[in-house]
This record gives sequence, structure tokens and C-alpha cells, in this order.
Amino acid sequence: MTARFNEQAHEYHDQAMIQKDLASWTAEWLESEISGLEGIEFGAGTGHFTQLLVSKNLTLRAIDLSPRMIALGSALVPEAQWELGNAWVPADSYNADRIFSSALLQWCKDPLETLLRWRSCLRTGGRLLCGMYVRETLPELTQVLPGSAPFHWHTPEEWSNFFEEAGFTIIRAESHKKTYHFPNAIELLRYLHRIGSVRVGRFSANVLRSAVRNYDTAYAGQKDISSTWTFFRIECLSGNSL
Repeated sequence: MTARFNEQAHEYHDQAMIQKDLASWTAEWLESEISGLEGIEFGAGTGHFTQLLVSKNLTLRAIDLSPRMIALGSALVPEAQWELGNAWVPADSYNADRIFSSALLQWCKDPLETLLRWRSCLRTGGRLLCGMYVRETLPELTQVLPGSAPFHWHTPEEWSNFFEEAGFTIIRAESHKKTYHFPNAIELLRYLHRIGSVRVGRFSANVLRSAVRNYDTAYAGQKDISSTWTFFRIECLSGNSL
């Protein structure tokens, strides 16, 4: 996954419209007064969420595993301190009052272990705010790839359980479904490739041709195709009480 994002970094910032929407929606829950606090953003990418965070005047470390994302992000949002790092295995030096992420956790293979590590990075009274994609996201694509689902999405309930099992206290959580439109199925797949979400060679040419044909057939007679994405945002305290 990291290699794909690194390869597509040059296109990601301009093309990732859905990621921008998720970042903006998640940022609606930013606290009104966090000036002077220290924050960490995991999976900062090229800075969609980062830009919204630094506008709150907190000291922010923007962490990403892609050197190309770091290079582009540091040029676009120089107010943050950009660092190469692994969100799934945070360095011992990562200590902060706030942790943030957007469009990252859905790729995590071991959510509970990762959230336990993130919680250990937070100081007493620390908070976390994350946005991610959950089920149902891209159900139309899944339907035309039977037995070969391109992504695995957790439900909002599953994510809430992960956070609670990791020792967080949930302040609030919310999901939101949005529909995006593309000229045809090919353009949707190209979009997913350009933002680094689908690796080349994942599916055979025959499978992809069949999927594209079935997807387009489902929307025959319409000027475009629909693509459903479900956003999830969650805000938590690091301790056991509000």
C-alpha cells in the first residue's frame, strides 16, 4: 500500500477529491481552542488534513511513510514539521496532546494493536480525532467483482469497538454516506489507481473487463455512474472518563 501511494504522490494531491472531502468533514470536529498544544498527524499524505490542522495554531508533526508525500507535503504546508515515520509502529519519541488522521486507518491490518500504540503516544488528558472510510464504501464495485472484493471495510460499530478495546473513551462518532459520479467505470478505476488505492495487476484483464462491462450496464441509459463512499469520524479521550 505504501509503495502505491509513494508512486502516485505526484497526482494524489490534485486528484484526491474524495480524500479532501473526508478531511474537511472530519475537521468540522476540531476543537475551537487547541493553540499551543502539540499534535501528531499520522498518514499526513500531501497535507489535505494537515492544512486544516495548522490553521488552529497547534505545533504539528506530520508523519508519513512515503518520501514523495513528505516532500510534496512539506512544500505545500511548511507550517508543520514533516517527518518520515510508520503510523502502525510509532517511534518512542512520539508524544503529543492530540493525535489526528484522515483517510488512513481503513488500510490498517491490525486496528487494535495500532490504536493501543497510538494511545501510548498521548499524554494524560490527550485526545484523538480520526476520519476514515467504512462499510458501505464502493459497494457497486464490490458487486461487479464477485468473490474478489477489492477492499475490506470495517463497519462503524467495529471501529468503535476497536477504539474502546484500546482504552479510549469515545466522545462522539458519526458516519456519513456520499455519492460521487464518474463518466464510466473505467474512469472510476483510473481514479482509484491515480490516488494509489489499487495496485496494478491485482485483477486479471478478463476480470476487469467483465467488471467494467457489468458496472456500466447497471447504469445503462444514464449520463454517468454512481460510486458510494461512507465516511466515519470519531473523537476520543485517551482515558476512561469524560
